[in-house]
Amino acid sequence: MKKKREEKRRKAYMKMMMTAETRAGLHRDSVECIEIYRIKINKIVELWNNVPNSLDDLLNIDLFISMKLCDLFVLIKQYTQADQRWEGICIAGHIYTKMNESLKKLIGFNEKGNSNSYWIKVMGAYAQNDPVLYPEYINIKKELIEYAQDKSIQNYIKLIRNTDVHGDENLDSFTLFKILKEIDIDYTFRLFVEWGKLLRRTSFFVSDCYQKKFEKLK
Repeated sequence: MKKKREEKRRKAYMKMMMTAETRAGLHRDSVECIEIYRIKINKIVELWNNVPNSLDDLLNIDLFISMKLCDLFVLIKQYTQADQRWEGICIAGHIYTKMNESLKKLIGFNEKGNSNSYWIKVMGAYAQNDPVLYPEYINIKKELIEYAQDKSIQNYIKLIRNTDVHGDENLDSFTLFKILKEIDIDYTFRLFVEWGKLLRRTSFFVSDCYQKKFEKLK
């Protein structure tokens, strides 16, 4: 069942054609979104300086997600401007590194990582007693875990992320070059865009949580 889901996801990504028009639209959107999240990051920091400590955990998570989203849109902007293969390879490495680090903090890669993650440890404790918030919390949790446990994604993340961060530990430059040459840049980018949609949904949910809590504290 899991393999079928992974293959279905990959086929869906491959259907997303990267035309010149699509690239131009993504460039415009990325410029706008970088500014949106830059402003949001500053507002979160300002709010953190002026609200009760009981909101610290929620603001901390939202700041983390907002910074990752800003990173995401910077990489999208760079991708839409890239016109050389090696630029794309470099951006792909950064993409998988960002996905790896955000997944690790938000949900973890195994049962132990899940239990210590931002999403379950903090958001679970907050949402479990709220009948309005809890269903969306569970839906997002399910999608985060699907990404973290999707072997077709995780194996690629591990390979490309490790290559980007560590190079080749055996100093085999020819093997390293072969790995880099075979990176599917368009697939990587489409995957990243879809991951960004889930991150934005996660950010909206966290913002709703602390806005709701803030109203109760007034």
